[in-house]
Amino acid sequence: MPEGCRELSRSRHTGATGSSIARVRNSGDRPEALATLHFTSGTTGRPKAAMHVHGAVVAHLATATRALDLRSGDIYWCTADPGWVTGTSYGIIGPLVVGCTLITDEEEFDAERWYRTLADKQVSVWYTAPTAIRMLMKAGDELPRRFDLSSLRFIASVGEPLNPEAVVWGARSLGCRSMTTGGKPKPAGSCRQLRQHGDQARLDGPSAAGHRGRGRACR
Repeated sequence: MPEGCRELSRSRHTGATGSSIARVRNSGDRPEALATLHFTSGTTGRPKAAMHVHGAVVAHLATATRALDLRSGDIYWCTADPGWVTGTSYGIIGPLVVGCTLITDEEEFDAERWYRTLADKQVSVWYTAPTAIRMLMKAGDELPRRFDLSSLRFIASVGEPLNPEAVVWGARSLGCRSMTTGGKPKPAGSCRQLRQHGDQARLDGPSAAGHRGRGRACR
C-alpha cells in the first residue's frame, strides 16, 4: 500500500461460489460518517484529501438549488469529469438529491454535437467550463439558431471566472441567463454566482465578473 494511505477496516466474506469478497464495514446512516474523499490537484505539492461526511449532503442540496438553480424534474447536464470534485459534487450527488435527470457524455468537445445534445435531451440546466463557452462563441452565432434551445433555463460555469462578454453572449445567442460559480468546493460548496439581467452583469456576491473575490461563508 502506498505510503500515507490507510486500509479501511473490512471483513472477509465467502460467497456461495467460494470467491472471497472484501466487504467494507457499513457505517450506517450517521451524519458524521465518512462518505467521500476529494483530493487537491497536487500542483503546489503533495495532493491532500478533504474528507466529506454523509451530513455534507445538506450543503450539496443547498448549493445545488441556490447556486445552480436546480429543481426537481430538471434535466441537467454537467460536463465535468466525475473524477473531478465538480463532477462528483455537482455532477452526481447534488442533482440526484434534488431529483434531477442527469445527462452524461464521454465524447470530446464538438460544438454541433453539444448543441444537439442540449436540444434533443431538452436540457434545462447546463453546468460547464468557461473554456467550453468560449469555444462555442468561436463557432459563431448561426450554429445555435439551428437547434431548439427553448428548454435551456440556466447556464453555470466553473473553473476560472467567466468573462462578461461570455455572459452577454449567452443571453443573446442561447436565450438564457448565465453565471460563474466559485468558492472552495472541496471543503464547502459553490458560493458565488454571476447572474445576467438584461444587458447588465450583476454578481450575487462580493466579487466582480472576471475577478476572484473572497466569496461567502458556507455553513
